Amino acid sequence: AVSGQYHINTVIPPDEYASHGVNDSIYTNWAAKMALEFAVEAADIVGGAVNPKWREVAQGLVLLFDEKKQAHPEYAGYRWNRIKQADVVLLPYTLGMPMTK
Repeated sequence: AVSGQYHINTVIPPDEYASHGVNDSIYTNWAAKMALEFAVEAADIVGGAVNPKWREVAQGLVLLFDEKKQAHPEYAGYRWNRIKQADVVLLPYTLGMPMTK
């Protein structure tokens, strides 16, 4: 493992064809990153204690990106095959992930 990188493994992402459990689902990792960043922001607003690990993990969560295809693969090892739920399509619309294309 690369120091400073965090992974979420063996999850069932929105793509139901991935029911065997996958690692580093782009949807799951982005949602977790957002939740951790929100926790930091909320704690700051109310004057609560911020666990420094929240920022560390949020910044270090692996967000897979294929430079050649200029796209986020659904998860680690994804082979660009048929999917039932387009997790990546949900990122900008439901979770507000900025995308250039």
